[in-house]
Amino acid sequence: MKEHTPAKAIKAGRALAGQTQADLARALEEATGEHWTSIMVTKLERGDRKLTVDLLLTIAQIQELPIEFYLYGPAATVTNRGPDRANPGSLDPAAAAVSVAA
Repeated sequence: MKEHTPAKAIKAGRALAGQTQADLARALEEATGEHWTSIMVTKLERGDRKLTVDLLLTIAQIQELPIEFYLYGPAATVTNRGPDRANPGSLDPAAAAVSVAA
């Protein structure tokens, strides 16, 4: 079994968000005001670059995933993933109430 680390979870989060490393680098530049490249994202994912709590929180917000995803792994957050991105109606509480009642 592969060891889970927050750094490795960034790559998994990119896959869930449909992001390339360049996409994440651009989003990090916008969010932090610092220069980011896809090489820097690669180093984060490999654990070769320092990962701070602030940076991890920023990435979680960009990828729209709970911080637990990065800290405990995808399996720990499967039931808490939030709205279904493929189903925009899942964002509507009234629609959720109807689907639960059905």
